[in-house]
Amino acid sequence: MRIKELYVEGFGGLGPLSLSFAPGLNLILGPNEAGKTCLMEFIRAALFGLVKRDGAYQRYLPLDGRPYGGRVVVEEDGG
Repeated sequence: MRIKELYVEGFGGLGPLSLSFAPGLNLILGPNEAGKTCLMEFIRAALFGLVKRDGAYQRYLPLDGRPYGGRVVVEEDGG
């Protein structure tokens, strides 16, 4: 499985944000506080859910008041 693209409507300081990923290795680079960890947590939450009891739900509330939202498009192995 590989991530082809993602769209973040609201998650922490991210959104709206749209990214497409090429086959192979993709690097996310940026200075401190640019949102790299938030992006990683968004992908994790989109794929596996967001647990309210561990504090992540509150930690990643969208900063501008918009609702949580977004999607991750994946491709299964073999197309």
